[in-house]
Amino acid sequence: MTNLTWNRVGASVFASVLVAMLLASAGAGSPKRAHLAPVITSVKPTSGAVGTVVIISGSDLLEPTIAFNKVMAPTPATPEFTNSATRITALVPPGATTGPITVTTSGGSVTTNSNFVVTPSPPRPTTKPVISRISPTTGKPGTTITITGSNFANLTSVKFGGIKAKMVKALSKQRLSARVPVGAKSGKVAVSTVLGTALSTEPFAVK
Repeated sequence: MTNLTWNRVGASVFASVLVAMLLASAGAGSPKRAHLAPVITSVKPTSGAVGTVVIISGSDLLEPTIAFNKVMAPTPATPEFTNSATRITALVPPGATTGPITVTTSGGSVTTNSNFVVTPSPPRPTTKPVISRISPTTGKPGTTITITGSNFANLTSVKFGGIKAKMVKALSKQRLSARVPVGAKSGKVAVSTVLGTALSTEPFAVK
């Protein structure tokens, strides 16, 4: 191999090494992005009882801890909510009192200028459910029936012949709708709450 060839090879290697060194030097000198302090622009609602879902909007809110007047709150509020850099949720925690909300992230903390007002929790019902009538009284699986009665708060289940209905909706404080489930058997409809179970006076006939 001639001297000219060696010189070209050497120059190529030198150039490659020089480029690699320059890139490494540039990378080492590049500043890392600092974590920015969180910012709160709105809180909705601004009052509520323990268990209320609160939505906090702003910026740089990722991976937060949230406190209501120094009482730590669950976040996200429930599994169906997802926190983001601009929107986070929390549940008003037990023991919270009226006061500011504080959000803390790796970038720092921010506290609302206004107080979140914690309101009294609504009284729990003390009476078992009552069913006065069901309509219609016959139908096949998939039929929607209306159940009329009282004390349906804190509902846990509606069953047809022991089979739980998956589709249940509160129409009012005195009325429920329920879809007859697959596998339902003829018999009395059972409505259950945390305080007990009520049976319809008339049976529901499954066709």
